[in-house]
This record gives sequence, structure tokens and C-alpha cells, in this order.
Amino acid sequence: MPRRIGFWKGIERTKTFIIKEKAHSIFQDLLEKKPSIYGQIWRGKPFEKIKYIATTEKGDLGEDFLECMLRHLGYSEVHTKKGRRGQYDVSIKSGRKSIFFEVKVASQDTNNNFQFNGTRYDTNYSHLFCLGITPSALAYLIIKKGQIGSGNYKMVTMAKGSNATFKLTRTLEQLKSFDAFDADIKNFLEESDSIN
Repeated sequence: MPRRIGFWKGIERTKTFIIKEKAHSIFQDLLEKKPSIYGQIWRGKPFEKIKYIATTEKGDLGEDFLECMLRHLGYSEVHTKKGRRGQYDVSIKSGRKSIFFEVKVASQDTNNNFQFNGTRYDTNYSHLFCLGITPSALAYLIIKKGQIGSGNYKMVTMAKGSNATFKLTRTLEQLKSFDAFDADIKNFLEESDSIN
């Protein structure tokens, strides 16, 4: 008696493939019918590519960006901590003063807000650097760690009942233009503690 197991496995694989293809087709049709004001805002703009980058890569991009900006301003002692386990992302030293940055990146959402996700209180950074990306402009905010979670910088938990990670929501008006970046870095360094 001939074995027909291979035949039935072939039919199962074909059926699975057809279901997968149909799922893709249905989803594409629904996407096409959905009006996308969001997509229209970003399409063809200078920073459109940020919408297609994974979250972790956005964070790495933000760290690299901050490092490059600080070097552009003439700071030579700038260090980026690569990897997911560091206590801070980027550090800068000028004389006996240092800043240890936690870097967060957010693109402008449909409500014109920026949600800087995954901020933690339990790591050893001195300042939070938030990079906000609009379709065609960049903005930033630097916050001392001691100010995070109070006053104008209240945060909410990322998950109900969790106290591990938080998010900070800002509007574009609550962020700064990079015209002020050099002066801000100098001021924050001036206010920072000396290192022995």
C-alpha cells in the first residue's frame, strides 16, 4: 500500500500558505481603505525614515546623535555606552565637571505629542536628554534627574501597576529648538558636580 502521508503534508502546507496570503491581502486592503493623515504628514519629509526604524535603533540613533552634537560643539571627552545594561547612555566631561545622559527619542504622534518611553528612576544618570523628531525638524529637552517625576516633568507608568519604567509626554512647545543647545550644555555642565 503506497504511503500518502507526504501528499497530506503537501496539502496542509498549501492550505497554510493560502491562509497566510489571504491574511496579508485582507490587511493590505484594510490599510489602503484607512485614511492616513499621519502618513501624509511624514511622507516625503526629511525625517520620514524615522517612522520605519525599530525602537531600539531609534535609541541608538539618539545616542549617536547626542555624541556627534557634543563633539561638534568642541567637547572631546564624550563617551557613549553601547549595550542595553548601562547606567547611562552618553557622558560628557569638561574639566572637572561631568554629565551622564539617559537618552530618549520620540517622533511626533498623531496628537502632535512626543512620548518619551522607558524612562527609569533606578539607573545612575544625571540628566535626561529627550530628542523630539517632527517630519522636518528636531527639538530637544534636557532635564536634571532630580526634577523628573515632579512639577512640570510628571511621568506615568508604562504598564498599569508597574513601577519600573515610565513615559514622559511633551508637546512641541514644551521642547526647545537646537538654537539653545550649546548654551544649555554649558549651563548644565556649570551646575554639575565636580569629579575628583
